[in-house]
Amino acid sequence: RKSRNREAQKTAKRIRRFQAVKSAQSGQIPSRSDSGVPKHFRVPCGRDVLQVLGPLVDASWSVTKNLEGRLIAEGKPVPPLVHGKMLVDTGARSMCISVHAAELLGLKPISTTTNFGAHGPQTSPVYRAAFHLGISAPKSGANLVISKDLDFVLGVPQLQETFAALGRDEHGQPIHVIGIIGRDFLRHVVMRYDGPTGVLEMDFDLNSMGALPPVSVPPTVTAPAP
Repeated sequence: RKSRNREAQKTAKRIRRFQAVKSAQSGQIPSRSDSGVPKHFRVPCGRDVLQVLGPLVDASWSVTKNLEGRLIAEGKPVPPLVHGKMLVDTGARSMCISVHAAELLGLKPISTTTNFGAHGPQTSPVYRAAFHLGISAPKSGANLVISKDLDFVLGVPQLQETFAALGRDEHGQPIHVIGIIGRDFLRHVVMRYDGPTGVLEMDFDLNSMGALPPVSVPPTVTAPAP
């Protein structure tokens, strides 16, 4: 009986492996419901906010692991995470951080680059920073924090002021915008923009992304208005 059980387990593993390969070949995201690891992200933005401000999600910035280690070795304090809203923007090629958030973290530009937006070419600072996005599974209660050290993050000046002039969130509160989620991150995501209900939904390909295992959501601080 034990031998039959072992063979059945091996067969089940082979079937799951085959299904995962077929899913990858067809471009579908393998299901992770068996592991309990959340990969689905649902944000009720509100219809008016979604129209006026766009899809906004809660996220955080921090210094990279290398910089954190260097600060600790030098006996210097490590800046706390800066928490706020980030715009999901399929028109942005790469991840962006508000210059105000970068200054709160004590980041210094590593270079500058010319990028092209709605107002033509602009010169922007480039930073190294770590991005964090927390996801919770409603049924299991498991938490997943997608954390990435990024070597190329565009700095956007006056980002907070621009959104503050547009309006407030669905609760009437001021919106602290700390960055933009661009296509270099969205390449790992299947996204559904539901305008009639004001909801944004995203499914993450955690294998493609190389996300971290479930951990506790790190402490954050809300970026104060500049």
